[in-house]
Amino acid sequence: AAPARGAPALTVRGGATKTKTKSSASKAKKMDPTGTPVVAKLLRPATALQAKYESIAAEDPMRGLLIQVGGTMVTMKLISRVLKKSGDKQAALVGRMMYVAYLALHQLILNYVESRIEILDDESPLTIPGNPMLAQLAKQQSQGGGEVAQALVEKLASKETTVKAYDLDMVLKGRRSQVGSLCVTAYLHLKKGMVQPLVANVVMGLVALLRDPLVRVHVLGEDVERPFAPPQPAWLKAMQAQQAEAAAKAAEEGAADAEEESEEEGDDDEDSDDAEEEDIDEEDDDDDDEED
Repeated sequence: AAPARGAPALTVRGGATKTKTKSSASKAKKMDPTGTPVVAKLLRPATALQAKYESIAAEDPMRGLLIQVGGTMVTMKLISRVLKKSGDKQAALVGRMMYVAYLALHQLILNYVESRIEILDDESPLTIPGNPMLAQLAKQQSQGGGEVAQALVEKLASKETTVKAYDLDMVLKGRRSQVGSLCVTAYLHLKKGMVQPLVANVVMGLVALLRDPLVRVHVLGEDVERPFAPPQPAWLKAMQAQQAEAAAKAAEEGAADAEEESEEEGDDDEDSDDAEEEDIDEEDDDDDDEED
């Protein structure tokens, strides 16, 4: 039989030929860029460095804070030194080119993520927690207000949506935040003549892209729980976790102390009851002796 067109043929014993075909999984992996090992391998050094920093911050939040502050200061100093060595015009030109390239890259990534969301078309239901302050206020105002007020409270407390709609909403928020950052950076550069914000935004923006949940899900192929947690430094997250653990431990110790105190009070009450019974018995005995 003739080998398949385009597939390499291998000569085996007896002169027969064997067609070498690739598995469908490997083809899909090569054709589908989502979660492709290609992107993950290219970014592996950066993601490994970030994972190492997060593990350090989880063990020692203060050390993580010092690393972040020190890294930021060193980065800004290097940026200032490089810009100072270049002329003002050259530094401004390079900074503008880097910033424009970063903006274009960011928008391309958002467009790619948006296309992946449309292709996946995940209509799985998703419950998003609402604003707790508004829900509490509505609950206070709706006491005795009937079913309509209760429905309003439930609507403010949570929101029903789908994974697709949620991810598209996050893409829209990413574009809006980029517009706000662009306005601030343009004001500092054009009005104040500062070049450092251009380069600093590029560096910090690239780091933020690696931690962006949409990028992690639709580009790196990671599994991130929805709704996405608000972005915060690793050291702050670890510190909050330690504080919550300490508060829970203190609450458990307080509950145990309260139980011990209640048990001691119960024992004291039993002792006092026994003492009262003994006093009553002694009084009865004295009355009997007097009668005799």
